[in-house]
Amino acid sequence: MTAIRTRIRLAVAEEISEDTLAPRLGRAVRFALFDADGEDARGPFYRVRHDDPGKDCDEHAELASLLHDCQVVIAGSTGPRMTRRLRDLGIQVVATPERSSAAQLVGRYLVGTLERNNP
Repeated sequence: MTAIRTRIRLAVAEEISEDTLAPRLGRAVRFALFDADGEDARGPFYRVRHDDPGKDCDEHAELASLLHDCQVVIAGSTGPRMTRRLRDLGIQVVATPERSSAAQLVGRYLVGTLERNNP
């Protein structure tokens, strides 16, 4: 029997000045994206927000648009409205207390060892 490989795109919310996880998704300015096929991931490539992440314009419309083609978003935490908005788009939101590089977080997510805050 052949294993089914699933291709997904993951985004990690990052601090703009560092390669570390942003504590809050809604305030993140930069996202490291990875394309994964099974446990193999290519990336990162980056997307940057151009709206004001401190301002709640249209319930984070630009952020949702920026991440529209992702299947998973990883951040330190997410608010309920942002979580709902992304889940409505079919995006899994993963909050984690881990503070590692985006590549390490994605790697642990893909093998199922990423610690999560949410159920």
